[in-house]
Amino acid sequence: MVKQLKLRYRDIDSLVSDYTEINPDKTLKQLEQVRYNFPYCKGQMCQGLGLIHVKSNGRKKIFLDYWLNDGVARELASGKIIKGKSKRFFMRDYDKKNFNVRSIEEEIRRLRREYGNPNNLTWDMDIEVGEQLKKRNRYTEQLGELKKYTVNQVIESYIRSGMPKITKPSESLNKNSMKEQLRYLIGYDHHDVNGKKISRQEAMNITSDHLTNGVIEYKEEYGINNSEDLFNKFPAKEFGKIDFGVSVYDSPLGQSNIIELDDFTCRQYLNTLTSSPGTKRVIKESLSAVWKHAIREQMLGKKPPHNPLDLIKIERPTHSAWTKYNTEEFTQDQLNGIYWKCEELKHEYLFQTHLIQLSMFSGRRKETLLHLNMDRDVVWDKQEITKDKKKVIIYGQVNIPAFINKTKKPDKFMITHNINLVLEDLLKMRETHSWTKYVGWMFPSVRTVNKELLRKGNENNTEDSRMKDVRGLWDRICKDLELKDVALKMFRNTFTNKVNETEESKSSYDTITITGHTETDSLEGNYLNKKFSKVSKSIATSVDEEYSNIIKIRKIK
Repeated sequence: MVKQLKLRYRDIDSLVSDYTEINPDKTLKQLEQVRYNFPYCKGQMCQGLGLIHVKSNGRKKIFLDYWLNDGVARELASGKIIKGKSKRFFMRDYDKKNFNVRSIEEEIRRLRREYGNPNNLTWDMDIEVGEQLKKRNRYTEQLGELKKYTVNQVIESYIRSGMPKITKPSESLNKNSMKEQLRYLIGYDHHDVNGKKISRQEAMNITSDHLTNGVIEYKEEYGINNSEDLFNKFPAKEFGKIDFGVSVYDSPLGQSNIIELDDFTCRQYLNTLTSSPGTKRVIKESLSAVWKHAIREQMLGKKPPHNPLDLIKIERPTHSAWTKYNTEEFTQDQLNGIYWKCEELKHEYLFQTHLIQLSMFSGRRKETLLHLNMDRDVVWDKQEITKDKKKVIIYGQVNIPAFINKTKKPDKFMITHNINLVLEDLLKMRETHSWTKYVGWMFPSVRTVNKELLRKGNENNTEDSRMKDVRGLWDRICKDLELKDVALKMFRNTFTNKVNETEESKSSYDTITITGHTETDSLEGNYLNKKFSKVSKSIATSVDEEYSNIIKIRKIK
């Protein structure tokens, strides 16, 4: 199925595809991807340019269909003899910052210069072969300069590449992991820029894309447009020693050749820098990511040495400030007080109270709920079930895509009575505050009220328009209710325990379905397409009824 698209920023940026088509028998066929061509390009330099929009991950794959003059005669089914063949070359995924319309046009011009026929729109050399040859030549050059790669040079390359994940290089680290690694890799050391003392991190803005991948942006007000500008304006300092607050980039370790890095040097660096096991672990993971990036970019040769960080074992502390919350749960009085305090404060802390209530009734992590999209993830499907000879209503379900879930597996939960009340109140409040009209996030940020582009066609679903935390509200609740030694993560423990205490929770699968835990391999890839079982519905309603009894009467004035 091929559709047409204009080669313009606004058309590609706002592209929404219909992944269906009608079969000859008039039934509806579901598509996994939709292909677009650009009619404007016919007869132009960009002839053959196309885009494939992938349903599963939203990728916009840019490709070029071209005719290769290989001189080989081929007979078509019609009997006609032709010379050459049609080829397809995948360029990159569209990215409005790093590979946008202008970048596509520039890349096509480069490919034309190197592989195209100067007299027409055909091609004299296979683009794929040519690009692979260039990679091999670069690899050969790198082998000759192997000893020249310092740890700092690999760090620069790692940041320039967008800090990809180790196991999934097509994705990047999430926003928080990226910030944490950058802290120890390039640090907070200050430099003079235009008469102002700023750090490398102050010259960067870390955001997230719609798939929760971290994205590095550079601040143009400091004259920094990319990673090259960053390291030119912020060169490595020569402290000559290792001390707290000194990054890898500004330490003697950063100046050393990465291929000569060993576990003794790394261990000495960690022990000198900090005594905290948690900090050591983060620095170790950061250095390990840099090492694996060097392997991925062929900076360590065909047979790279063993990762020296793997030989360093850091004991996890048996007790920490947070471990005690792993098993603790809220009392009934605490749940009652928290619920009614949220009701009291819901107009003072817009949408934040709904987040806490939803976490209470669903048992899902705060970080996961904050990434929910109202249109994408909420499915309204009202149905009645019979439980204990009485009718109980399930209002639908909330789907949690794998890419926003901590486990990286899909999850879902039913919209029970109490969850429905929370969502309905949330929707009413969104109607009251018109500035949320074009914000798809379930929990919009109040900062969005000041944005100017909140109109149809300019839906503001960037990371900036999403609520990030409810720390201020939670501190207020704890203070007003005099709650001590409690944490938001206890909602998950409390919910899980209530599920396990129900009479129906005999099946591990049904229990996992309700709680969202995935400590078993029984969940399959099409999990979100599966219906809740009768037992699952019964468990969910039983737990919801218990919560109803807990919050029925306000106990704390």
